[in-house]
Amino acid sequence: MTVVLPHIDDQGLGRALRRAGRACVEAGTEDFIEHIDGILVLGLTTASAFSTDAGTILADLLIERGLIDEARRSDLRLALHEALANGLLHGNLELHSHNAQTPAAFLENAALLESRLASPDYARRPIAIAISLNPSFVEIAITDSGKGYSPEFLSAPPSDRTAGDRVGHGLMLLARHSDGLRFEAGGRRVILSFQRCARRG
Repeated sequence: MTVVLPHIDDQGLGRALRRAGRACVEAGTEDFIEHIDGILVLGLTTASAFSTDAGTILADLLIERGLIDEARRSDLRLALHEALANGLLHGNLELHSHNAQTPAAFLENAALLESRLASPDYARRPIAIAISLNPSFVEIAITDSGKGYSPEFLSAPPSDRTAGDRVGHGLMLLARHSDGLRFEAGGRRVILSFQRCARRG
């Protein structure tokens, strides 16, 4: 069963995910998630994903369902927030400059973010979160509508980066707080793995 969300807020999103069959989507994202696999797929627009706490809601749902251990709640929430932020900011909104080290640069970035969120061309772009299971891991895939990228920095030694280089720190957090990290679709999809809870009984 696919649940189509008429209005997006945290409470409505949480209720819909708990009653959804395979998919829970915001109207307008149905085509985007059509070929995305998972036991649960959430499709949102940029604007809705930006204004809700989808990462926390999904993390709590996975723990409620006994798929990921309660002790991993903090790691799971942090990784989901960071992965969604990367997909939204650098993918869907195409904001690539995040080295705002001066007040002027910070204000310029904030103004650009605000203008893109106000633009239907950016705000209506879809992003999807898909949950898949294998015997050992829960996999969470975040797929954005951006142009993609190649995250070579993950294999580069830290000594190759300059002191002011902040590029890639978010993805390093993902690697640190999950049990596995890989990329597909030319960098448009990041897949996080978390050890599944041991089956009880």
